[in-house]
Amino acid sequence: MADTNKPTSTAAIVGLVLGILAIVTSWIPIVNNLSFMIGAIGLVFSIVGVIGTVRGTKGGKGLAIAALVVNVLSLVIVLGLQSAWSAALS
Repeated sequence: MADTNKPTSTAAIVGLVLGILAIVTSWIPIVNNLSFMIGAIGLVFSIVGVIGTVRGTKGGKGLAIAALVVNVLSLVIVLGLQSAWSAALS
């Protein structure tokens, strides 16, 4: 059973917010270059959040894992769309 006295990992929350922002903006041409950077920064925060929750110092392990998945997904979307757009322009 989870210990409810542990504070939720702030890094996981920041990582999730950045990941959601990166996914939302990754569909916009040109802006998705910034989305890639936001997703990469969110990925770092997510990894820090996962490490903090695995060590047991913070709570919110599910939130940290969700942030990790969202950030990886945003990076994949950006790279896939940039590849598709460059192939369409060639």
